[in-house]
Amino acid sequence: MKVRYALSLCFLFCMVCHTWGQQPQAAVPTASVPMTPEGIARRCIRHIQETAESVNEFLGGKARRCVHHIMHLLNEGNVDQANAAGQRCGESIHRAAARGVDRVTRLADQCLETLTDLNASEEIKARVREAAARAVNSIQNHAERALAAIDEALGS
Repeated sequence: MKVRYALSLCFLFCMVCHTWGQQPQAAVPTASVPMTPEGIARRCIRHIQETAESVNEFLGGKARRCVHHIMHLLNEGNVDQANAAGQRCGESIHRAAARGVDRVTRLADQCLETLTDLNASEEIKARVREAAARAVNSIQNHAERALAAIDEALGS
């Protein structure tokens, strides 16, 4: 169980680094860090929240750039190009939101597996599930707002 526990925490650390596009940094070996189920759940929740925030920032930035580009095209009289840009932006936002939801879901699943292996209480696991549900909802809401901004820029 110690090996699986260490591998699970390593997986979580690597997943979070991958999410942010960073290489894992040298750290204290996982096996030497005493972790309680409560501590693991707190870390998982923080990583879930940070992942959602990162995705939401990307979605907002993408929407702002798209709206700016669409408005520029419309001001130039390029309505067809503006519509095509809006379509591409919408698809990009859908893909990014889906990837973000997938990241949050995989992170939560891995956390719950680790917590189950450690015989964590249902209350602790419920907090992770709730954080993941809030994160997914947040990503979906940000994606909807981003798509609405693009539609508004196109005059739909």
